[in-house]
Amino acid sequence: GGMFGVSTWKKDVISRGPHRTISCDIEADISEIEINTDTIDVIVEESMEFVEDVGDLVIVICGQIDSEPCRSAEVLKKKGSYKDIQVIWSCSNLNEYSEDYFHEIYACEVDTLQALLDAMDIKKNIQAVFFDSTALYEMGQILFKIFSNFKYKLHRLIENTTIISVTTDEGKLWQRNFVSNFLKNILEKAPAFKGEVSFKSLYSIINLNVASKDEKFIKSLKAFASTVEVRTGIASEIINLYGGQVLYRGGFEFSKWFKHTDYDQASALEQWNSQMQLGHQNIFQFNKSASKPELSTKEVRFLFDNVLYISGAPNVAEEFTGMGEGCVLIAIWSGGWAVAVW
Repeated sequence: GGMFGVSTWKKDVISRGPHRTISCDIEADISEIEINTDTIDVIVEESMEFVEDVGDLVIVICGQIDSEPCRSAEVLKKKGSYKDIQVIWSCSNLNEYSEDYFHEIYACEVDTLQALLDAMDIKKNIQAVFFDSTALYEMGQILFKIFSNFKYKLHRLIENTTIISVTTDEGKLWQRNFVSNFLKNILEKAPAFKGEVSFKSLYSIINLNVASKDEKFIKSLKAFASTVEVRTGIASEIINLYGGQVLYRGGFEFSKWFKHTDYDQASALEQWNSQMQLGHQNIFQFNKSASKPELSTKEVRFLFDNVLYISGAPNVAEEFTGMGEGCVLIAIWSGGWAVAVW
């Protein structure tokens, strides 16, 4: 913080140490416009920004068929720009407290797998999987298990699949976790991205989670958030982003994506491990208690000499004053050096 009494010492104290240039505590904008079903429909429709307008199959995971309508599927079918939209309903006979739950969940897995195979017809790639807010947690468990097996058997059918989730319930964290795990375990290799966008009003919130291998993902994420804001008037906030933006140069195309593990780092690691420590430095900052009397140069010198004595260093401290109300003490000997600034 500088020497006490020097004309700039108060400013030095403010700038001392690391400090933030942009506050992380700024509250996100919250819209006074209430979120309704029309708002959700716009978010669902615009979420297709992450899916190419070509391809084979978009699968929508909905709640139980006899409980409530699946608005996401209705919105996507109305848009009509996708070749094939297939709905898979959550199993209706699952009860985790039932004695037959194991058999029920297995039967649901078999039915869901068959529905996927029928939809793909063994020839179609799954272009996107969309989770409606009504989808049940058990469906997430089952689908992740199925997709994990697809990774080894029908990997080409899901290697570029985009996963999208729109939730209106803060308690449905499992959909966010599903998207994250799909990115980590299925999409795996770069380029792979995940983003989370939040839309907030005074009384409700909508979260969109998406994972994709689209190399223009970050651009699509910004475009999506901006378009929804314009169409609905609801403020958006990108609260999570995984993956780096690639800066493209005209006339240049990547021939291959490389990871750090593709390079031989053995010699560099060996050299790093062979380094010998030649010195050690400690920096301490002491603040005077408000209840204590004012310090003096004499007291600071006394404390500094005691520290040198305890450390086994010779009493060779030089004192520099006259530059302010404080002092600078410096001690240099064969075993090290010490500096005190007050």
